Amino acid sequence: MAHFISLGTRCQIAGQLRRLQLRDGLYPLDWMICDTFWSLEELIRRDFAGFFAPDNVRCQLWGGHVYVEDTHYWINTPHYFQSAGCPDATPDDLPRLAPIFAAKLARAAVRFRAALSSGQRTYLFRRGIQPWEATTLVALLAEKYPDADFKLVCLPPLDAPLDPWEHLTDNRLWIAPLSDPEAAGQDHSRFDHEWDHLLDLLRAEAALAPPSSTQPSAL
Repeated sequence: MAHFISLGTRCQIAGQLRRLQLRDGLYPLDWMICDTFWSLEELIRRDFAGFFAPDNVRCQLWGGHVYVEDTHYWINTPHYFQSAGCPDATPDDLPRLAPIFAAKLARAAVRFRAALSSGQRTYLFRRGIQPWEATTLVALLAEKYPDADFKLVCLPPLDAPLDPWEHLTDNRLWIAPLSDPEAAGQDHSRFDHEWDHLLDLLRAEAALAPPSSTQPSAL
């Protein structure tokens, strides 16, 4: 059994994994906006300690939607109240719901660590990642989970040059350029076929022995 985990930057990865029935539970960044690489790096380095702790959350209104932000890690989500089981809640309910949401994310962090410690192949997806960020993240994950069998699936924009990736030789990297879902507005299904193709390849690889090549995989 392989694990498929979103590392951001947005919710679309978790949405696609849900559509393809590849999610095996909630992971910390599934429904988050985590644009800044420092935030992701710090979260993993600190084992998600204090993620959305009640003392570090605040509400913000953007585009008519209520977002709740972790003011330490600078990560936010528009799905806070829904994930806390109260979709009709208002910002006034934040003090009451904050401990519930923090506990839910703490359990998700336990699931994240368990997946990487399971000995089973784990695919970690990050959209918009740069080559230097990818190598930094692989090194950090290898340090934190030395026995993990993982691949970091890097999702640069479809029209981005691939030259910067060509010098990378770590077979724990999988380079998969995809269209930007933001360009589709709310109609993310326009790009379902790209995810279908990518996940077919990953499923096939997960069923095989780890490759001996030192070259990163690419579509």
